[in-house]
Amino acid sequence: MKFKNVCLPIMAMALACSCQKEEAPNNSPEIKDRTFNVSADLTDTDTIGSVGATDADGDVLTYGIINNDKGLFKISEDGQLWLAKGKSLDIFTVAQHMITVTVWDGKTTSSGQITINVKPVDTKNVAPTMLNQKFSTLESIHHSNKIGMAHATDLNFDALTFEMVTNDNDLFTISEKGRISLAEGKSLYHEEAAQHTITVRVSDNEFEATAEITISVREDKAPTADPQQFSAAENISHKATIGNVFARDPERKNPSFSLKTNDNGLFEITKSGELSLVEGKVLDFENAAQHQIIVAASDGYNQIDIPVTVIVEQTTEE
Repeated sequence: MKFKNVCLPIMAMALACSCQKEEAPNNSPEIKDRTFNVSADLTDTDTIGSVGATDADGDVLTYGIINNDKGLFKISEDGQLWLAKGKSLDIFTVAQHMITVTVWDGKTTSSGQITINVKPVDTKNVAPTMLNQKFSTLESIHHSNKIGMAHATDLNFDALTFEMVTNDNDLFTISEKGRISLAEGKSLYHEEAAQHTITVRVSDNEFEATAEITISVREDKAPTADPQQFSAAENISHKATIGNVFARDPERKNPSFSLKTNDNGLFEITKSGELSLVEGKVLDFENAAQHQIIVAASDGYNQIDIPVTVIVEQTTEE
């Protein structure tokens, strides 16, 4: 009887210890990025909104702000966001503020980005604004590539659409989102016109604004290369590389290589410039101690010819 009385407390303590060791791991709290729209006349007594984090463990959460935009904002213990005491918003200086809110469950911290858009006090719609803009492009640009994105602002954060008003020789197109590109089938020539001006209109579906877009056309300069010379043993295999033809491009494009003239069809070259013997062909020092070929290097717009000499090295038979 006494033995049982001693064992029971020991077993209870062992069971308690075992339970403590199997305690579930802590889950970090979750906080999502949020966006709030507020009026420019917001005061420090008006709530902006609730950040609203969650915790799978049901832990008590504590909120804080890091990267606070000039100390403009504060947050309560329960996640309510406010304008800091004595602070005010100036829409004409900054129309959007971004801060980082943290939430702590006593063990781990999570963070989320909060965006605060400031709207005019007057609820009436305000026309969008668009300044004159400049873009630069190579004359070789393809119509599928972007020249630039027209930019406009709207204090009401309305969706904006863009359209062309005046177009220099119908050279360009603009999408509803403001993407400017070369019209399909059109070409630019730096020597003919180094600059083009178009007029673009932006609309918020009620009011409009226009601006001039200047597009400067840069010359696409041809690659450059010096004459090149390589040596190859007369018994070289077609699998071996004789040499790598090299060219520089001012626009830092990767030139593409091809054979323009080929001495008796002896050689072949890859697009990257690797020169080799054609399979089934051989070099013979006694017949020709050197071969002259012309390699073309193209940047997709310009092409140059590169003289290449292949010196044949005689091999001695053992």
